[in-house]
Amino acid sequence: MIDFPTGKYEWSMIASQLPPEKTFRFQRFLRRFRLAYCFDGMKLHFLDQKTIDGYDALFSVFLSYSSYELLWSSISLFYGDESIKEERTKYSIINPTLASRLKQDKILEQFLHLEDKTHPLTQKVDQFFYSNNSDILPLIEAIKDKVMHGYFSIGGMKSDSREHSKDIWDSSRELLVLTEDIFHNFVLCET
Repeated sequence: MIDFPTGKYEWSMIASQLPPEKTFRFQRFLRRFRLAYCFDGMKLHFLDQKTIDGYDALFSVFLSYSSYELLWSSISLFYGDESIKEERTKYSIINPTLASRLKQDKILEQFLHLEDKTHPLTQKVDQFFYSNNSDILPLIEAIKDKVMHGYFSIGGMKSDSREHSKDIWDSSRELLVLTEDIFHNFVLCET
């Protein structure tokens, strides 16, 4: 059996000595993280491989980002304060190579164009596409929002390249690395 994320064993030692209300969300996080980490695609019938690759990438983003959100929710509940919200804003995923490839994807840029220019996520996505910023985290969040609200589909993206899906998939993997690091650091602070 695979034992991850890093720090899971140490967390179980900490959790065994805490009341359940401090630990129940962490169990949800650990299950979602494991699912996101082990996800290797869906088995779909009657669709071409390009479409399947696209949906695999989108679902991977959903799993990875929801794992990230569950971790922050768990940490916030654990500490019982609002200071965690500010701490969360300090994290980013800087990957200039991947960011460059994503910025060249004009279909993705157009699709992620959000109408509400005052929304903070819209401003971060615009900053990603229209500056030398290489933080892909806001882009992952925007993709997750579009997927979860039903606006984002491979058909709607009209994507013709496997690279497009691969870049989205790679973004979700980067987020899992960040999420695991945050969890491990949290556990280190508590041991």
